[in-house]
Order: sequence, then C-alpha cells, then structure tokens
Amino acid sequence: MPAVPVLAPRVLLMVFDPPGPGGLPLSRAMGRNRVEGLVEGYIADLQACSRGTVRYPVAARVDLPIFPPKIDGFRYTLETYRAVLEGRQPPHEPDTADYLAILAAGDGIGRVARGEIDEIWLFGGP
Repeated sequence: MPAVPVLAPRVLLMVFDPPGPGGLPLSRAMGRNRVEGLVEGYIADLQACSRGTVRYPVAARVDLPIFPPKIDGFRYTLETYRAVLEGRQPPHEPDTADYLAILAAGDGIGRVARGEIDEIWLFGGP
C-alpha cells in the first residue's frame, strides 16, 4: 500500500478580542477559553479525523482589538455587545460579517496570493 502524503496547510489566525471591562481583553474579562487552547484542540481533532494525514501549522497570527465589522458597516461597542448578550436589545441586523474588510485587516488575500498561507481561521466572541 503506497504511503499517504501528509498535508500541511499553513494557517493565519485572526483573533478579534476588543478591550473589555477594566481594559482587559474581552475574552479574559468574560472568562472565555483561551484561543491557544482552542486552536491546539482543533488542530488535534483535525489530525485525528484525518488519521494523521493533515497537520496544520499556524504560520501567522493577527490580534485585532476590535469587534469585526458587519456588512453594512455597523460595529458593536462594548456597551451594545453586552446589551445583546444580556438580552436588553436584539442583535444587529443584518448580522452578516464584512468578510472583505476582515480579510483586509489581516492582509489575508495578499498573504494567500504571496503563498504565505493556505487558510484563515477567525476567532472571536459569540
């Protein structure tokens, strides 16, 4: 049986983590899981599911201390975000993220075109 090639798509992590109460990153202020642990677990799951044939190296990481923009230009503030999470106001509509603006923020398209990365993974709050 021929050897199965190992694939190693290079990943760009884009982490949206705006300042929260007390100036802490919102993820820490809200007690969320660390991105590093989530990434390690996800990579391990993909490696296990592929029987070791896919191994994802993280080629680059971009930390963005902002809320990602919506397709109509809206961007949550800490106050509006908390109001939605606490049920004091409905989520913004349209809820679709502006992926072109997100890719531009991390030079995602340029990095793919230059052969630096193969995939982009986005991390942020709910």
